Amino acid sequence: MNKWRLAAGLVLYANGIFAQSGELADSVTRTNETLQPYLSTVSSLDYYPYTLNFTEQLSVATTGIRALSPSLPGMTNRLAIRGYSNMYHEQMPVVVVDGNLYTGSLSNLNPYMIEELKIIRNPFESSLPMSLTADGVIEIKTKRHRGDKKWYFNFNTNAGMVSRGVKDYDVITDPGMFYELMYTKYRNELYLSGMNWEDTKVKAANEFVAGYYLNNLYDVPNNELIDINTGKFNSNARRLYDDDIYGRFERKNGFRNQHNFIASRLFEKGNLNINAGYVKERSFIKTLDFDRVDLGLKGNWNLSGRWTVGFTASYAHQGISATETPYKSKQDVSPLAAYYARDNNGAIIKNSKGADSVSSLFSHWPVLLDAPKTTTTLSVHPYLVVHLFKSLNFKVNAGMNSDKIDQHKQYYRYNALSFGDNHLMRSMQYLSFNPSLNWYHNKGKHRWNAVVQWSHYRYKHTVDCHVNTPAVMLNITDGYGYQNNNLDFNSTYTFNNRIGINLRLNQERNVNNKNVIVPQKYQANNYALGINANIVNSNRGYLTLVADYVLQKNFIHFNHERAFSSLENALLYNNSSSSINFLPLAYFVPVETSQKTYQASLRASMFDHRLKFSAGYFVRNIYDARTYFNNQLMGYWYFSEGLNLLNSGYEFDIQSRVIDRSDFKWNVQLTGTHFANKLGGALAKMGGIAPFENKSINSMYLPEWGGVDPATGSNLLIRKDGTKTAATFVDFEDYKFFKGSDPVLWGSFGNSISWNKLSINILFNYSLGGQVYDQVYAMLSQSDRGAFSTYNVHKDLLESWTPEHRNTDIPVTTNYSTNNSFFMTNASWLSLKNVNISYDLPKHIFRNNFIDGVSAYIAGDNLLFLSKRQGLNPNAAFGPIALSTFPMTRTLMVGFNLNF
Repeated sequence: MNKWRLAAGLVLYANGIFAQSGELADSVTRTNETLQPYLSTVSSLDYYPYTLNFTEQLSVATTGIRALSPSLPGMTNRLAIRGYSNMYHEQMPVVVVDGNLYTGSLSNLNPYMIEELKIIRNPFESSLPMSLTADGVIEIKTKRHRGDKKWYFNFNTNAGMVSRGVKDYDVITDPGMFYELMYTKYRNELYLSGMNWEDTKVKAANEFVAGYYLNNLYDVPNNELIDINTGKFNSNARRLYDDDIYGRFERKNGFRNQHNFIASRLFEKGNLNINAGYVKERSFIKTLDFDRVDLGLKGNWNLSGRWTVGFTASYAHQGISATETPYKSKQDVSPLAAYYARDNNGAIIKNSKGADSVSSLFSHWPVLLDAPKTTTTLSVHPYLVVHLFKSLNFKVNAGMNSDKIDQHKQYYRYNALSFGDNHLMRSMQYLSFNPSLNWYHNKGKHRWNAVVQWSHYRYKHTVDCHVNTPAVMLNITDGYGYQNNNLDFNSTYTFNNRIGINLRLNQERNVNNKNVIVPQKYQANNYALGINANIVNSNRGYLTLVADYVLQKNFIHFNHERAFSSLENALLYNNSSSSINFLPLAYFVPVETSQKTYQASLRASMFDHRLKFSAGYFVRNIYDARTYFNNQLMGYWYFSEGLNLLNSGYEFDIQSRVIDRSDFKWNVQLTGTHFANKLGGALAKMGGIAPFENKSINSMYLPEWGGVDPATGSNLLIRKDGTKTAATFVDFEDYKFFKGSDPVLWGSFGNSISWNKLSINILFNYSLGGQVYDQVYAMLSQSDRGAFSTYNVHKDLLESWTPEHRNTDIPVTTNYSTNNSFFMTNASWLSLKNVNISYDLPKHIFRNNFIDGVSAYIAGDNLLFLSKRQGLNPNAAFGPIALSTFPMTRTLMVGFNLNF
């Protein structure tokens, strides 16, 4: 299908026309296909037909959208379209599935069932109320009937291996090497305390194991673990018992299998579509297995020449089995495994819960023993279309969404508090009613299209929390809800298929909020104006200019899954019942902003549409925003007004059919986005520490690292006057701003090759520029984190300062400040996101005419990831701090696709 005709069809779909009969639908499509070629229909969707995560598809969708790297099965990864709406990066595009607002977990969406996907950046492309479009819209159309057969069936099945998609940090895994490093650390401390370097040998060898809680796991005495002449580990030492420490957390490979089935029936006046999917993953992380089942049903019937009725319905249920401890990876566990409590025979002691016990050194850790989680989504949306006249129709669309998360967590503390049970259940119901009137008129060179619609939404959100610990025993039920009314006018005028003008007016009223913090009633007036012109329009190519201006209020809605997780953590660690009762309201508060958006873009197609190019500039200005802050020192939440965020950038998309023969085709695509963010307004001047105005919300304010003192091996920091000093002698006024994590350019590039019945797709993602504070590396650079023998360290510490090795950038192995720019790291990365090889089997091998075609394929996701430092994933978070997260999943699947 021609891409731009597909885009034009989506305009018809987005404007709420939903015409099911031929004449009206065709006339509107012809009206829009030449004047709206800038819509962002995803052309790279074919790269991801078999992935598990819906947000994996969005990571390569189009320009302007950023999707964080998937980490766990069942996780909804965070998204941002053209910048951020608040300081907490909580913006989340609204998702529309088959014309209906989707409020469930994105991980419940089955990517295989998606036929068309569009990224919407301005309100002209969506029929949703304008207040919901401020953070962008992801519009999805599921698969429908194909071909002329009355019945159409498709069955797809695949199975394969899953593994870690990002290497771990280069930590020490050899126990002997770890002993050597800790021995050197103890010698350094003795030397810096005034002892002669040579005299530290014997004392360190005799005392460092007992003095630093390093359990001796070997069959030689403590003072024989290290050869004091070489500093090397005793090669004759043998372990008393050998644990597969890291094998407790990860498998080398997991296993996944997926199965999808689609059946559709074509009737004389309508069609019916049925789909079902199932996926099960035995994760490479031992404690995080996943399964999902999804069902879908949709259909429409033309009852007469004027009446059309239809409906869509879907159900999805997923479960995650999450039994784990805090020691998720080699980042947290030293190769000595000193945290195990053992009997005299070396056997691991079990606690009353049946889990492996931990030494008293870790009495402060709340260890998660059990955390199964289920997520269920149900939606039903009927609609009615009445074709009043040839150019006028009336539509009524209604809907019900229900979404529920149920999670039960058991915690065990190795001190007097013993254990705790935490059961949280969140349910959400969403009701909608949307009548609309669509008018179309065509007279000579003039064409008009107008839609008037009224929308009513009811939202109800309830959280049930049952906490049972020695410190907190509570049963809390709290909720949040509102009603929303929208009156919307959306019109388009075109002249001679050359000039188009779009105008949209919207009034939103938010009433009956069940909330004590924000106003009970809310009203916003929104406006949008767009102009597009076909400068050149011929059979061989076109050149189109588009410009839009939008002024809108944005009633930012909370992210359900984030709110659920935040509340859960607050309940676990907070002993104050008053604070607990307050937190559900604080976390579930919508945040109000005002927003101005400008965009201008140029689209071109040339050489018989062999080369297509688009480039655009956008400005998204959030101003006078009402936001909330958590004052941790004072222990309460408060609201403040005056946040300004300026997001601006450039986008480009180049597509070319390099070779286009009947037997051989080669297509290439390159996308890129440049983005800048600036913080302004009253909040940029808060704190009295430094002016944040005109700085990115992702910038860092840190002391500047000045190298290693060759005399002592300590960190040096640079003061404001340029002098260097020890890390403990800098003030806030000496701090500097460092470039944030916003990339200079990010996007994707790919190749699609087909030769006869063989197809090969290769797709890369990239991000260039920006800096992140590598918090994991900073943590691994400290060799004295409490009882250090139970933590691991980075191999870079092997090159740290000693009296015999003074010329180094790695400070002495002792506890030193990591709050400095030494840990600011280039945020660039490159990912081989997907490789897909498929082959259509010759039809003559199937004697049964019932089978239309069979294809076999091999598909791989996240096959390669490169960054500045092994283990670093700068795409794990929007902010400037690279956190310790679960790694993304690498997959390699083999499967078959059958049409009949």
